[in-house]
Amino acid sequence: MIKKLIGLMVAMLMLFSLAACNKSEEVKVGRLESLQEAYNKNLLNEQDLMSIAYYHGSLGGVAGTFIPTPKEPETLSVETLNKIRQVFFKTYVEPKVDDFDIVTIDDVEVLIYYGTYNGVVVVRMKDNFGFVGVIRKIVIAGITFEYSSGNDILVWIDK
Repeated sequence: MIKKLIGLMVAMLMLFSLAACNKSEEVKVGRLESLQEAYNKNLLNEQDLMSIAYYHGSLGGVAGTFIPTPKEPETLSVETLNKIRQVFFKTYVEPKVDDFDIVTIDDVEVLIYYGTYNGVVVVRMKDNFGFVGVIRKIVIAGITFEYSSGNDILVWIDK
């Protein structure tokens, strides 16, 4: 009887050790920064900002003469889109949610993809969690970005 009990304890200890050693790795989804932060960290340069402003429709009269950097890749993979949605949800949506809100990651989408520059992805998100209808202007390196909603252009860094 004692041998069976010791054997059972050894088996339980082995299972516990196996479970402790096999922790599933957390999926890394990167981080999001503002255009200003990315520019300050030299992740984006003025040519990149001009291209982003072109795709955003903020270049005004200069747009006719400016040739933007082509979007490469032209569209984002589903995997990349999902990572961006996850980090946006965790960073910007979850902190605003209270016990009475029913908000899920399905309420988050990449509204506009502006291109990939120097390995960072530039997007504008939509979160269905509120709307600000005030026109705002943000100037970075002399380039003006106009917004008519609360969702700014963000830079996703996959690190």
